[in-house]
Amino acid sequence: MKPQKIIHQTWKSADIPPEYQRYVDSVRRHNPDYEYRLWTDLDNHRLIQNHFSWFLPTYEAYTHHIERVDAARYFILLKYGGVYIDLDMECLKPVDSLFDQGDIWFSVEAGPSIEQKVLSNAFMAAAKNHAFFAELTRALPALRQRDIT
Repeated sequence: MKPQKIIHQTWKSADIPPEYQRYVDSVRRHNPDYEYRLWTDLDNHRLIQNHFSWFLPTYEAYTHHIERVDAARYFILLKYGGVYIDLDMECLKPVDSLFDQGDIWFSVEAGPSIEQKVLSNAFMAAAKNHAFFAELTRALPALRQRDIT
């Protein structure tokens, strides 16, 4: 199943830094038929508070801000589905071309060496309520004890 036609991005506030604006523009320009949603830190907190209150204690207890941002991405895709794209990723063509096969998509990045690759949460896509994100979000409180930075 293809993801919903919505692109999600996150930033601290609605004021996107100039160095990232060209990337945001590329995402929007190449995907005009997608709804676009920029999630601020406040939006992320409200999402957790209003729809996933069971997770709020874990969310607020994270030591590092990036842990809250990463967690919010998973909950956004669980609740709304669609495509999550980091603010510093440039879009060179419509994202629809990526969704011919499968039902969940992740970017792959080089690990410590080019031969080692890791799944990345910089680009993810799935239909809403996908089982992977349901399971991942349920597992986050237990993973909280590990410093993922």
